[in-house]
Amino acid sequence: MLNVPCYYVPGNHDTAFVKKPPPGWDLLDGKVIDFQGLSIMGFGGSMKYKVGPFQYTEKEMKARLLRMKPKLWRKKNKIDILVTHAPAENLGDLEDLPHKGFKTFQYILDHYKPKYFLHGHVHLNYSRNPRQIKYGETEIINGYEYHIFDY
Repeated sequence: MLNVPCYYVPGNHDTAFVKKPPPGWDLLDGKVIDFQGLSIMGFGGSMKYKVGPFQYTEKEMKARLLRMKPKLWRKKNKIDILVTHAPAENLGDLEDLPHKGFKTFQYILDHYKPKYFLHGHVHLNYSRNPRQIKYGETEIINGYEYHIFDY
């Protein structure tokens, strides 16, 4: 095992994590954490397309963000890195409901301006979306398989 902290947000297929989270990893979903002076915020899940955990409507995802507002105020509304499972709407997502991104994430990018937005869910092997997109001040990275970057 690496001698570094590992964080995760659950995806729509990670139903086993409800009963048995991955050993050695810390849940970032619904949290804002500090790591070596960086503020990191996380949201798991995808757009709700069937019954199951880690799937949300746009309204539910917006409510999840609203519940985090007090944490953000305490951090002076500073987010350096946003980590999600699904992408933001129109920023690396696809047209079909299971792979549609959240407007809520675009709101976070517009209002909190993190330096990086890391997401997965839309596999690069079945889309023509690029791995990296620049949106305002934010570098959006699709972490499909893995991707190494420097902060």
